[in-house]
Amino acid sequence: LDWKFYPEKNTLFYSFNVLGTTPIYILPRTIGFSMESSFQAWFFIVEVLNAIAFIYLLKTLNISPLIGYPLTFSAVSASAFVYKIGQPQLLAMFAFFFGLACLVKFIREPNYRSLLWFGFWGVYQHYCSIYQGFFGSLIICIFLILNFLLSEKQKYLEALAFLKKRKVFLSVLTTIICLFLFALYFPYYQAMQSFGSRSMQELEILAPRLSAWFSASPHSMLYSELNFLDGESNPY
Repeated sequence: LDWKFYPEKNTLFYSFNVLGTTPIYILPRTIGFSMESSFQAWFFIVEVLNAIAFIYLLKTLNISPLIGYPLTFSAVSASAFVYKIGQPQLLAMFAFFFGLACLVKFIREPNYRSLLWFGFWGVYQHYCSIYQGFFGSLIICIFLILNFLLSEKQKYLEALAFLKKRKVFLSVLTTIICLFLFALYFPYYQAMQSFGSRSMQELEILAPRLSAWFSASPHSMLYSELNFLDGESNPY
């Protein structure tokens, strides 16, 4: 990455830095690949990681492979997903899938390993994409609430008892997570002080909407019919 491309201080933090997936791009560049070929390699590897992580999540949820593999293709590897995202810097979702799988494992059987991996993948998703990290955190919160309301309460009580007995460990883990997130987001706060922030009108345009979930490539023979809810106002 040529840091001189950004002439003003903190300009980098007025855009996506995708630090989490940067090594995937840097590796082929260091061995002589062109910028275009390195980006193609990055795109392919990120999609493969998305698929692997999603399969792992479905396996954790005890979903049959007969259902899981086609679902993985349609969910993370198909043109419907790629076209819906619209911007490649938003493609990296594998950390969220791995993190959700670890959370499910922790709820089922509380242990240090699942909790540590959940914390790691949760932070790493923010480093892959601050946008996806933020919304991924919201999805985790919704998942916890719905799962608590609809599933066996005893599992949650066991998980809470596990955490209550390990307050020091939980405090250290929470502090480390907060420090890593602070290191990521504080430069954005500094950039906001220099360049200002987006207006609510801009945020409303960028916010996810129902039609965005059905936005598919109009050139696809398989997915073009999914555009029935998509409109001209949809930025995705």
